[in-house]
Amino acid sequence: MMYEIDPAEHGGKIKQFLEEGYSLIDFSANINPLPPTLNLSIGREDVCFYPDASYTSLKKVIAAYHGCAPDQVAVGNGSVELIRLICMLTLRKGDLVHTAEHTFGEYGMSARLCGASTTLEPHGAHLHFICNPENPTGEIVQKEQMEECIIKSSQDPSRVLVVIDEAFIDLADPCASVIPFIKNREKVIVLRSLTKSFGMPGVRFGYAIGESIMIRRIETLRAPWSVNALSEKIAKEAFSRMNELTISREYIKSEREFMKTSFESAGFQCSHAAANYILIQAQRPAIQIAAEMINHGFLVRDCTSFGLPYSIRVAVRLHEENKALIEALIPCLSL
Repeated sequence: MMYEIDPAEHGGKIKQFLEEGYSLIDFSANINPLPPTLNLSIGREDVCFYPDASYTSLKKVIAAYHGCAPDQVAVGNGSVELIRLICMLTLRKGDLVHTAEHTFGEYGMSARLCGASTTLEPHGAHLHFICNPENPTGEIVQKEQMEECIIKSSQDPSRVLVVIDEAFIDLADPCASVIPFIKNREKVIVLRSLTKSFGMPGVRFGYAIGESIMIRRIETLRAPWSVNALSEKIAKEAFSRMNELTISREYIKSEREFMKTSFESAGFQCSHAAANYILIQAQRPAIQIAAEMINHGFLVRDCTSFGLPYSIRVAVRLHEENKALIEALIPCLSL
């Protein structure tokens, strides 16, 4: 049965604007401003065959990096594909999905597509999505607290699965990841993404780590060859360059603090972000601010779709771009 549901709102619409002739800097998508440089070329020999539908060699690379078994790894065309697959596997009409009040819209979207609905009450929910760092605030929960949350949630007899979305953790604090904690646990899966960390969201790739039975079900439901040859090649190279993200994290931290200080000095409240983006509380509707900022040459994320109609999310970019954004945005935030 197909449900009539409006699509989830996302940032990162820069390509659409560029194709319409705009000249904009995109602060609406949370992309690493200083990523390692990867080889994006691909040879004819890599595209003249179908990819290995089981992605055996890619899963071995991921498993080696995280210290788990290859059969504990599922891959997908971005982590959104995996969110959809998890919901399809675990939810039926009338089920409840527990999420934070203000969080990534695809959790609720994927639940509604299955006839389920979201709730802020954790007890009795079949599925529990936890975004860490949270989106849109960028705030991170440290590993010990996350482990306690996982244990408590997985002990709920109604709970089928706990999903920890760590899409931005490599740009915040990889030591806060719970992957080492969950590798031998049932009823919990961690989602990860590479493309934001390496500054190439147009190359869609995400993966999940969890116990092998649920992972096998996800892989069975996933469409064959959903990760194309270029994405597979780039993902393998990215895992060999993960240590270089230390430079990115240091740069992001410095620029994030510069941006927060600038906005807070002007009298605006910012989230306690640890990731590569900041949530700013405005004094007027975010939809108006976002529209005005386009005229100034910037895309910012109107957070109305997160249930925050007076908040703007901005990514951390290069220093001169950040300075220009601050100068343009501060006057727009005020009444």
